[in-house]
Amino acid sequence: MNAVNDPKVRQITIMGSSQIAKTQILMNIIGYFIAYDPCHIMLMEPTDQDARDFSNQKLEPMIQDTEILRQKVSKSRTKDKDNTILRKKFVGGYLTIVAGTSPRATRQRSARVTIGDDIDGIELNVKEGDPVARLIKRSTTFPDALN
Repeated sequence: MNAVNDPKVRQITIMGSSQIAKTQILMNIIGYFIAYDPCHIMLMEPTDQDARDFSNQKLEPMIQDTEILRQKVSKSRTKDKDNTILRKKFVGGYLTIVAGTSPRATRQRSARVTIGDDIDGIELNVKEGDPVARLIKRSTTFPDALN
C-alpha cells in the first residue's frame, strides 16, 4: 500500500492465487484516492455484470460503511448521471467502472488512476486489441498517473 502514494511509482502489479484479498487491496486504493487524493479513477472489470456486481456488492457497502467516503461520494438520486452503479462522483473526481469486453467503455475517457481487476478473465477483442493496454492509455495525459 505504501507504493500507492509514492510519486516515483507509476505502475503496481499484483499477482497471486484466488481469494487472497487482491480485490480488497484494490478497494483500499480506490478509498484512498477518494478520501485523500481525489482524482479521476477508472476501474476495469472483466464483464459488465462483473462491474455491476463489484459496485453493488463491494464498492457501495464500503462507501456506506466508511464515514469519510460516505461524506465525499455523492448520494444516489433518481436521474442523477453523476452517481450511478458504474459511476461515482465525489469532490475532486469520479470513479468510472467499465467492462474489459467493451472497447467503447474506455473511449473518450481519461483517468489519472487506472485499475484492472481480474484482468485474466477479460476476453480479448481482436479488432480493438489488449483491453489492459487500452485502460493504461486512458492515463497517458496525466504526469502523475498510477496504473
